[in-house]
Amino acid sequence: MLSKVDLMKSEHFALDFFKKNGFSRQKCKKCGNNFWAQVARDFCQDASCISYEFIGNPTIPGKLKWKTIREKYLKFFADQGHTKVNRYPVVARWKPDTLFVGASIFDFMPWVLNGSAKPPANPLVIDQPSVRFGDIDNVGLGSGRHCTQFSMMAHHCFNSPKEIYWKEKTVGLCYDFFTKQLKLPGDELTFVENLWKGGGNAGPCFEVMTKGNEIATLVFMQFMQKPAGYVPMKMKVVDTGYGLERISWASQGTPTIYDCIYPKVIDFLKKEGRVKTYNKKVFEEFCKLSSVMNVEDINVEEQRKLLVKQISEKLGVTTDSILEQIYPYHHIYRVADHTKALCFILGDGIVPANIQEGYLARLLIRRGLHSLHRLGIDIELGCIVEKHIRELGDTYPEILERSDDILKMVEVEEEKYKSNIKNAHSAVKKFEDLLLRSGKKKFDKKSFVMLYESRGLDPDIVKEHLNMPADSVTTIDVREEIRKNLEKEEGQKHKFGDYKDEVVGFLSDLPVTEKLYYDDEKKLNGEATILKIFDNLVVLDKTIFYPRGGGAEPDVGNLEGSRVLDVENKNGVIVHTLDTVKGLQEGQIVGLQVDKKTREGITRHHTATHVVNTSSRRVLGEHVWQEGTKKDFDKAYLNVTHYEMPSVEQVKKIEKVANDIIKKKVKVIKSIMGRTEAERKYGFRIYQGGAVPGRDLRIVNIDGWDIEACGGLHIDNTSEIGRVLITKVDKPHDGVIRFIFRVGEAADKWELSRKELLNKCGKLLKVKPASVPTATGKLFVKWKLLRKKLEIKKQKDAKKMVKGMETKKVGTVDLLVKEIPGVGLKELQGVSKQLSTDNTFVALLGVGDKIHVLCSAGKNVGINAGLITSKICSDLGGKGGGSPTLGQGFGVNKSKLKAIVKKIKTELII
Repeated sequence: MLSKVDLMKSEHFALDFFKKNGFSRQKCKKCGNNFWAQVARDFCQDASCISYEFIGNPTIPGKLKWKTIREKYLKFFADQGHTKVNRYPVVARWKPDTLFVGASIFDFMPWVLNGSAKPPANPLVIDQPSVRFGDIDNVGLGSGRHCTQFSMMAHHCFNSPKEIYWKEKTVGLCYDFFTKQLKLPGDELTFVENLWKGGGNAGPCFEVMTKGNEIATLVFMQFMQKPAGYVPMKMKVVDTGYGLERISWASQGTPTIYDCIYPKVIDFLKKEGRVKTYNKKVFEEFCKLSSVMNVEDINVEEQRKLLVKQISEKLGVTTDSILEQIYPYHHIYRVADHTKALCFILGDGIVPANIQEGYLARLLIRRGLHSLHRLGIDIELGCIVEKHIRELGDTYPEILERSDDILKMVEVEEEKYKSNIKNAHSAVKKFEDLLLRSGKKKFDKKSFVMLYESRGLDPDIVKEHLNMPADSVTTIDVREEIRKNLEKEEGQKHKFGDYKDEVVGFLSDLPVTEKLYYDDEKKLNGEATILKIFDNLVVLDKTIFYPRGGGAEPDVGNLEGSRVLDVENKNGVIVHTLDTVKGLQEGQIVGLQVDKKTREGITRHHTATHVVNTSSRRVLGEHVWQEGTKKDFDKAYLNVTHYEMPSVEQVKKIEKVANDIIKKKVKVIKSIMGRTEAERKYGFRIYQGGAVPGRDLRIVNIDGWDIEACGGLHIDNTSEIGRVLITKVDKPHDGVIRFIFRVGEAADKWELSRKELLNKCGKLLKVKPASVPTATGKLFVKWKLLRKKLEIKKQKDAKKMVKGMETKKVGTVDLLVKEIPGVGLKELQGVSKQLSTDNTFVALLGVGDKIHVLCSAGKNVGINAGLITSKICSDLGGKGGGSPTLGQGFGVNKSKLKAIVKKIKTELII
């Protein structure tokens, strides 16, 4: 077991390459890190140790644009024997522990690194668009260098079972690329020694610097990180990352990284916002010094004030003048950055929502719109996104192909946001009133979070409409709070899951169960040997019972006369929950029988789910991805990502497209493929259900229609489905649509039940079934009129009841306690409204079959009506509660009524 100190020993970094090329090992006088350079230096060239010295003084000649650098990089490494690999999506659906690809190595984690899959090529070169949200608050003039979306160019070498190349060649290739291909002077490069850690792996690395700009990182991944230290990996991995945007910045020497990668968008925003061109000397000075700013370590606003003061004193320019120049560009850069990131995030299949990846997409849109608002620019965000799409289209044609979907999602989100802003004043006012009624006197962080989540209102906008005092809360605070509480899909709770970990230890040392259900999915009978019994749980050596998984309900049936209630897969061991284990013993050979109706129903619905999923994508757009399913024998539901409720016509079309595929009798082919081969052949759409573990994947191919990695049971031909009938469409949460459907016999039964229900309604209404909707509409209108008349009558009755009721002065409170026979809560509410004032406490008890209780307290009373109502109802054997100003509930024990009325008049008020 090695420690961090062991991994940072000089032997890991002292290369022959450095000696042969005139590099010497030196120590930075500021951070203390060791580094290698061809000339003597006091500092390592990291941005935290020196300012951005390349601004206005680029180290790479030619003012190269990012597209040129990208082509030079890919060609250089292809010429050096590396195979070019196409980019992966920025949404890491194959990786179970993360949402987005944050670096090129994510493409190969965990499956290639743990030996479960072969790399797509070895060695390889790739340009991998990446997304990181950890630095989002640095974007803009937080540091001048952070991007939410950036391209991680990389060459990777997976040294297993034999070594292809390692440190010497990696550093040599890096040096040659910069000095020979890009003509960067070798004495402007430093290689800083460090330790890289990520995803449970680690290794020594070199951070490649030039004049304060980190342009590459060379990681030699060879250790696994354990709690007690580091142990060697079986595979040694060359993991490099070359920052495409950083390299272009080093070539152009612009004040910020954004100026060199988004020049057209920035010029457009400057023009639309009538933003003045900055004083070059002042602005460059600020940008050079901003290298020290990083929200992870410091308060950016405070640090920015110090920098502005420093520049003001140095250049003789007022701080107000500097700030006037800086802040518009801060928002311009944010809009430019966030809109480019949206091209990849939305283009690769994320729909804005209020959870997980969708929430982060929405966050970018709202931040972009907020910055446009601050700039006073009245244009659609989609206009800027479209400019990025045109710029990216020739390099990433898939972004151009999906432009309609991308722009539509941005448009829908912008409409929601603008509606929220328009109604901001009333929304904040209502929320304030709610807080005041609940006894709160301050607008706290939780309140800001609730308004942001429900209305999309940033704290700055909320504060513009607030009347009550508020905590000092920023958008950063709100975002961090939301990130901590991102919703998770509610997991199903099953019988096996009720057992505690120490109880299910009986599974230890049991072999993986042989899965007979894959051999023949129509096989319903078999035999097996009992390996273990615990409580009512049974483990067999093999089974024909399919376990719960992938959204599919498990098989049920019989095991030697005992009813099989549930089946679950626990790390390859299949556990059967029985109604009884009486008469069963370990070592016994038992007969197995799967319930035919359940198996066939679930299997048909499972295959139909694949059909409906692809049908919805064909109708609604390429952004549609599966977000969850449940398949039972009589119905199924499918959740898909989509930005709005589909129209009736779209739902009908989805159903028609699905049934057309069923009628075509398409073969359903099930095969086992290596992970890398499957990804190469079919792409990442195979991960509809999320990350799938293992070296090999079970691929279910509805020939020419849908291809997914799926462990579920399926029919052999779409004709076996019968037909699909979508019976309901709803919205479980924002950004997700749920299709509930039935197939085959289950669809016929459901349709028949609807017809029977319609006939019954027709008989009750004394009309033909076809006229039921019209008759129901007329009945509804009559009901509304009668309800209105009843409400008017109740108001009149309440006025009559109030006559003769008088409050009694108790201290400063006007008290009224009254029993009213034969009335309900509605009548009590009417009476309360007429009697309530700021100084009144009213307790009303409507006595009928049960006792209705209503208490109200004016704002000057100082008594919590909800708490008193709760106590009254509890004493009366019922339940109640409410807010400080209004409480409602009921009781059932009339024998205690008189004593409680007396108690209210005395104890509760005094």
